[in-house]
Amino acid sequence: MAGVIEQTGQDVFEMTSRGNQMMLVRKADHWEMWTRNASTQAWNNGLPSMKVFGSLAEVESTYKTWKGIGQLIEDTGKGSEHEAFVG
Repeated sequence: MAGVIEQTGQDVFEMTSRGNQMMLVRKADHWEMWTRNASTQAWNNGLPSMKVFGSLAEVESTYKTWKGIGQLIEDTGKGSEHEAFVG
C-alpha cells in the first residue's frame, strides 16, 4: 500500500512506503529525494541516499509512489535551502 505524501516544511515533503522513508526537498534549481531503508542502513552507516532531479516529472517517473506530486504542488524551480534529514 502506498503511503501518504505529507508537507512537513515550506519546501519539504515526506512519505513512508513499503519500508522506505522518503523526503523530497525543493532546492533553488532542483529537487532532492532522500531515501532511508534497510539497504541504506546496512551499506551507508545508516545515512540516507540522495538523488537529484530537475523536475517533479522526473521524480514521478522514478518513484511510482510519488505519482501525482506535480498536481499537488507547483514546480516553480525556486526553492529555499534546507538541510537534508539525517535522523
